[in-house]
Amino acid sequence: MNEIFTEDDRHYISLLQENMGRMSSNRANAKIWLATLATAIAALQFSMEGDIVIWVAIVMVVVFYLMDCLYLSLERKYQLMIEKYVALCKKGDEEARQAMLYNMDVAQVSDNPTFIRSMISIRTLPFYLLLFLVGLAISLWPLLAEN
Repeated sequence: MNEIFTEDDRHYISLLQENMGRMSSNRANAKIWLATLATAIAALQFSMEGDIVIWVAIVMVVVFYLMDCLYLSLERKYQLMIEKYVALCKKGDEEARQAMLYNMDVAQVSDNPTFIRSMISIRTLPFYLLLFLVGLAISLWPLLAEN
């Protein structure tokens, strides 16, 4: 029986999946770091006068959000590369298959709006929106407490 996937094919797909896993791990680590830093900054805000500290935290939330969106879009591009490669293998296009084999360049993926889609994704937006709103509420709390 003729197999669709060679050992090289399996190895290449495995490498792409490892990169996807790394992007996912980076996303999780970024969220853990952000939650820790945001909590520390919020605690510091309540013990200090002024609101510059919480504005730093809000900027930090935005930066981590954009970084998470980048990792999510890269993860999606690796997934699209796998789908494209598997389709080439099933189609039997040996020339295109050899040209793509061990190519790890995600720039070749033509799905350009992945970063924009990751910004409105259910996987990113709720977490960062909640942190942003909490940071905004903490920064506005002294103004609301005065009234």
